[in-house]
Amino acid sequence: MFQLESFPNVGQGTVQSSNSTSSGSSTNETTQDSVVPQGQRIHRRKRAATSRPERVWPEGVIPYVISGNFSGSQRAIFRQAMRHWEKHTCVTFIERTQEESYIVFTYRPCGCCSYVGRRGGGPQAISIGKNCDKFGIVVHELGHVIGFWHEHTRPDRDDHVSIIRENIQPGQEYNFLKMEPGEVDSLGEVYDFDSIMHYARNTFSSF
Repeated sequence: MFQLESFPNVGQGTVQSSNSTSSGSSTNETTQDSVVPQGQRIHRRKRAATSRPERVWPEGVIPYVISGNFSGSQRAIFRQAMRHWEKHTCVTFIERTQEESYIVFTYRPCGCCSYVGRRGGGPQAISIGKNCDKFGIVVHELGHVIGFWHEHTRPDRDDHVSIIRENIQPGQEYNFLKMEPGEVDSLGEVYDFDSIMHYARNTFSSF
């Protein structure tokens, strides 16, 4: 699906170098992700943050609940992923007591999916579905919870990658729509090919 200047051209994917046509705006507030592990990217910080202040967690504190249908080892992975974010950012995760807005680690048919940023007004799900209980994937989904969109949906992505649309799995095209400039704050950072929030070059590829 992607072809990146910094990646070798191995096989067929959905992303390639830099001459893509405009894809329109991505306006979904919930993101659904591939279960392809991205453990090699967990050290990178995020760039494409939400520009909407109401989606930012107050004081960077995110209350959480882990639903009862996860094993002890899965719970340990969730906590490890939260500690990873705490180590590299000013975000803090706390077990929910009486907070009105909080996240709930849950299992849903959508697989790996999360609302981007703080929804407000009650609980919001971070779905860790089938094959999603991997450290890198949970770190990625928590990135959405914090307020980060996919790196490859940045408004300037066409300067860095091209989308090979004919290689995208039917029904997954929305995952490659660009955000409008007013929807994303790139925090003054350059495009990051190695971001945990960037899809691999063959994510949702039909090949």
